[in-house]
Amino acid sequence: MKAFARSISGLGTLDRLAMALFFLTIVMAAALSPMASDTWWQLRAGADMWASHSVLLTDTYSHTAYGTFWPNHEWLAQVVFYGLYRLGGLPLLSLFSAALIVGGWAIAWRLAHGPVMQRLLVLLPSLIPASEHWAPRPHAFSLLFLPLAVLLVTRRRYFWLVPLFWLWANFHGGVLLGLAVVGAALTAAAFHTPSELKKIGVAFAACLAAVTATPVGVSFWIEIPKSLSRIRQYPLDERLAPRLSEVPLAPFWSSPPCFAVCS
Repeated sequence: MKAFARSISGLGTLDRLAMALFFLTIVMAAALSPMASDTWWQLRAGADMWASHSVLLTDTYSHTAYGTFWPNHEWLAQVVFYGLYRLGGLPLLSLFSAALIVGGWAIAWRLAHGPVMQRLLVLLPSLIPASEHWAPRPHAFSLLFLPLAVLLVTRRRYFWLVPLFWLWANFHGGVLLGLAVVGAALTAAAFHTPSELKKIGVAFAACLAAVTATPVGVSFWIEIPKSLSRIRQYPLDERLAPRLSEVPLAPFWSSPPCFAVCS
């Protein structure tokens, strides 16, 4: 923290202003992001686990699949979210989710080297599309843990990845992205730093074991790929409002009728 403060104190006035505006934009957008539709059943699942003092791995919410196995790999996020909701309601939940997102971007900023303006040129283009996924949902943990995993790899803190991946696997299935990061580090070490190969290989094996050591167990490796293959079935796009970020809708936004209606 002191090193971060010293780095800010060494910046020029314009750099400080640009950096402050960049992070203020992230804070405001993340804190004011609306609730996602599935946030509500995440809270309900968390409430049921608080009441039962057990991890919910059986479907009790649907009619057609009632009583079947539920690979609830987000159970810890649901418990944390409900605890925050009990303490401070939706405002506290939104602020916590925003803190996770801001933390992830702060790490990404630290990973980016060079002057402030160069970092902004690299990071700014991804800000708008990324903001569409800042709702208070379990994937907010992945938005923090992924850049944290990259930071640990670049600092060669390989064995710190093991507890991180165990937590991550209980918070969100995005831990698979973290495994891809460590796998990439393992491949790079084989070509560039063979002396690190054994250390990274042991850490990678330990991360695989940590991901498996959850209430979902070995079925994690079966159910998460199935879940990813079902993502394309989720959206009901015919009832969604058009978005400014959708390139195919550019003719719609630029058409005279649209200007007439919007004005």
